[in-house]
Amino acid sequence: MLEIGPGKGIITRQLAKACSRVIAIERDACLCHKLKHDFRSVSNVLIHSGNFLTCHLPGREFKIFASIPFNITSAILAHITKGLHLPTDAYLLLQEEAARKYAGLPYAKESLKSLLLKPRFELTILRRLANTDFSPVPRADIMLLHLHKRPSPLLRDHEYRQYKDFLCFVFSQHGADIGARMKSVFTQPQLRRLAQAWRFSLTARPIDLSLNQWLGIFSYYSTAVSLEKQNLVHGAENRLLQQQHRLVKIHRNRNCRDFRLSNRSVAKHM
Repeated sequence: MLEIGPGKGIITRQLAKACSRVIAIERDACLCHKLKHDFRSVSNVLIHSGNFLTCHLPGREFKIFASIPFNITSAILAHITKGLHLPTDAYLLLQEEAARKYAGLPYAKESLKSLLLKPRFELTILRRLANTDFSPVPRADIMLLHLHKRPSPLLRDHEYRQYKDFLCFVFSQHGADIGARMKSVFTQPQLRRLAQAWRFSLTARPIDLSLNQWLGIFSYYSTAVSLEKQNLVHGAENRLLQQQHRLVKIHRNRNCRDFRLSNRSVAKHM
């Protein structure tokens, strides 16, 4: 069991009772030093100092438990689910909004995040936790999300790469509905045929379709669409990630600028 961010070791002690081996990865040097002292006599617990996002995941079977810092939820989920070595199970404490977004149906509408995960994982919200279970008490509601690796993935590796590009392409296109977002890939007769076969409306939003409907559309795309149009889609996931990275960087720079301006304002009145 890998535990991400054990903090004071409260959950670590419970994991140690249930697991044959626990590797707890803590980034904070002071906390890590205290954890090593507190668990020095617990033989099946190893405290590792480091940043989980830069750690290589084990090549052998492993599971993950984490109470994830809200500001790096996406980064941790990406690290867990996009590598060569995937956990058999991951138990993650997330804000309710994030948990529902990753879980998709039947807990909420499907999202790009949920649809990208589901060919490889089954996702279940196990329970809602009380805010008083935490110290300090968070303002947001917390849920326990379970990711279970499918014994047999729904798509083979090369299909999965194409599927991710296809979904990222459609979700990043302009237009309120499916018809508008997929018109550069499918002809109008093809769109009508798909809508009839998979029972969706061309005026539906991408999040209104189920995983099975998306898999059906993708299957048709991969066999019936010309290579020229498939080239439009190729690399869409990387383009979307780069765009998101630029937006995060702009947001971070604006926050730093606002902080500097605020400090100048304070200094002016001192």
